[in-house]
Amino acid sequence: VKEARTANPNTILIDNGDTIQDNSSSLFLNDDVLPMIAGMNQIGYDTWTAGNHEFNYGVPLLEKAVSTFAGQFLLANVYKGEAVEANRLPGAQAYTIVEKDGVKVAIIGVVTPHITKWDSANLEGYTVTDPEIEVAAAAAKIRANNEADVVVVSFHASLGGEYEGLTDSAAKIAENVSGIDAIICGHEHSLINTVVNGVPILEPSRYGDYVSKITF
Repeated sequence: VKEARTANPNTILIDNGDTIQDNSSSLFLNDDVLPMIAGMNQIGYDTWTAGNHEFNYGVPLLEKAVSTFAGQFLLANVYKGEAVEANRLPGAQAYTIVEKDGVKVAIIGVVTPHITKWDSANLEGYTVTDPEIEVAAAAAKIRANNEADVVVVSFHASLGGEYEGLTDSAAKIAENVSGIDAIICGHEHSLINTVVNGVPILEPSRYGDYVSKITF
């Protein structure tokens, strides 16, 4: 990251989720700041999108983590109660705008809707909406209001999807939603570097082995 920023000070750094839960992470749940959040703050992440594993310890712990994150937490498709703007998780936004050298980059964050399958007990009373609908609405708003020059989607889901029903495929977002310039995906923990419908889609594997890089 330091090398990238040295080569290009306009670099934006994005985390795509599955960040606060993994081996031995439960040892630190009572810390004021979770180790991964402390690390992201030190490195200087601009945004962090929730992954499905962000919900493993319950929403209150996620909210605590979000409150200590120095960047912007993104989560467009999870609501506490009815799916209205006022019911987003505390500290969460559907998207944010990062401006670098006069160029405005919108980053939209969504998570696979199938968190309701894996963490149903932790999501009682919450509404999880279709990521494709949320991304389409956000992208349309951003483009209509000329809020950004570039639109990136950080979608914690696989490239091709796992289940029928609500959209859990980054490829489907690329195929069906206009106005998007790139997608960062996750969930599969695979190394992906492809293009679908003219939209670059990347995923940086797992364990911090890689950093995906998109140059506009």
